[in-house]
Amino acid sequence: ETSRQSLRKYLAEVSQDFREDASNADLAYTRNRIRQQLLPLLERVFNSQVVTALRRLGQRAGELQAALETLAAQLLDRVLEVESPRESQLKWQPLTSVPRHVVRELFAELWRRRNWPRQAMSFDHWEQLAEIAIAGGAASLPGHVEVRREGRIVIIRKLM
Repeated sequence: ETSRQSLRKYLAEVSQDFREDASNADLAYTRNRIRQQLLPLLERVFNSQVVTALRRLGQRAGELQAALETLAAQLLDRVLEVESPRESQLKWQPLTSVPRHVVRELFAELWRRRNWPRQAMSFDHWEQLAEIAIAGGAASLPGHVEVRREGRIVIIRKLM
């Protein structure tokens, strides 16, 4: 939440040098085009306080994500039936009455707890997990993870 101008002023006050990374000027990077071209345009044409509004939006999104993660973790605790080093089994029926985004986040929480790699998991993979839990089916997921709904449970197994 600190502006570049405020940071430079502070560094000058404490006699600390400021170092500018040369890549910050390179418009080949999207982040630089956003910072140097898009944000000034939005400030000029649409909203002089766009940076403040975006910062506030980011804060709210972070707060909502934290609340979502808490709800998903609580729900996971309620539906988790069996847990072993390579397998988790969850009751799927309670998942049918909660919003889909909570179900997706529940699976992300399970991956965090299991310390399974999430980098290769795309939105579509999380959505596929939610669909299997709610409607049934099976799938192979990144990281050698197999999932299937069987009877009243969803079985998630890491093969390697």
